[in-house]
Amino acid sequence: MAHKILELTETCTGCFACSNACPNDAITMPTNKEGFYFPSIDSSRCIDCGLCDKVCPQLKKQTYYSFQKAFYGWSTNDEVRKQSSSGGLFFGMAKMVLDEGGVVYGSSFNYEGPLRLECHSTKEVELTQLMRSKYVQSYMGYAFRQIRNDLRIGQKVLFCGTPCQTAGLKSYLKKDFENLYLVDFICHGVPSMDLLQKHLDYLGIKHVVDINFRPKNRSWVDDFEIRYRKSATGEGNRLRRIPWEYDEYFCLFEAGKTLRRSCRNCLYCNGMRASDTTLADFWGINKYKPEQWDAKGQSLFFANTHKGEVLIKKLLDSQEYVINELPAEYAHYVFGQDRKAADSPYQSRVRDEFLHDVFAIGYLKALKKNGLKTNRLSVLKYRIKGVYKHLIKR
Repeated sequence: MAHKILELTETCTGCFACSNACPNDAITMPTNKEGFYFPSIDSSRCIDCGLCDKVCPQLKKQTYYSFQKAFYGWSTNDEVRKQSSSGGLFFGMAKMVLDEGGVVYGSSFNYEGPLRLECHSTKEVELTQLMRSKYVQSYMGYAFRQIRNDLRIGQKVLFCGTPCQTAGLKSYLKKDFENLYLVDFICHGVPSMDLLQKHLDYLGIKHVVDINFRPKNRSWVDDFEIRYRKSATGEGNRLRRIPWEYDEYFCLFEAGKTLRRSCRNCLYCNGMRASDTTLADFWGINKYKPEQWDAKGQSLFFANTHKGEVLIKKLLDSQEYVINELPAEYAHYVFGQDRKAADSPYQSRVRDEFLHDVFAIGYLKALKKNGLKTNRLSVLKYRIKGVYKHLIKR
């Protein structure tokens, strides 16, 4: 049998629906030459059942939703808000499901052995480890099978992932479960885990114990933080802070030069989703109600289905969140970009050239060849300027 999933070089999202669906475990998800997960089929184990093609959300006709209502808000608990990338609404929804005896699935880093972002549940990790934005693609493993088993025994499940991962899970399950809440977020795209590891090697950082892409030490936008040990058995953690605008990994991510190929052909960036609710940072609060902006962060919440409205109503009733409905005209901006347009940065071929160079000549040489290496003198000047401002305030 010719497997169509193997032909999706430009549109495969690496959602892992096919590998979870394979009844004989013939499908693995190794990385390709750019470091992204793609299906590989062991012909000696394949029984030609065709399930992999049938569950692929890129091949199978899906039911998608556009948002019905938009809301914005934040947690009244400053600690919850500080641990969140935006206003803390994900924590609120997840906590409600846990309080009702349910389980929450999301992405957290595995620091044991080779560093990797993976899909975990609150049966394995603390809820706080599933919080915050993580700018790298996660390894799903067989999480979809675990979720199906939880649903079948009647347990409530909240799954949070990228729009393509939620579409993959929904397609894999084949039906809508009343006890399942699907949550996604406004996604810029995903770099590979291999690239993040190469960036850490370039920085000379090994034995990582914590990565925080979005800390809030000073404000809603703060330096990228990495905690690590000098050696595998060393005691005491070291901290490396890197300003977003001077970190090559973040600059390349923002410019779309390290994203998965499918991100430039994304089916979900126009607002059509497979999820019940979509979350985002509400940067637009400055235009809507600037007097409500503060440095602690605000969340944007889209109710795409009735279940999404149920979740936001429960948050409203909890008295632990400040939540207001938002007129649609102030919410549409997050879906404004047409990634397939010829002039879109997502269509830039610089991305192809850079990633080819990364895996052909090495990360550092690729940065230099493409003129993408940060001037370390600029970082030093930035630091000195920050110290000067701090002294002036004192």
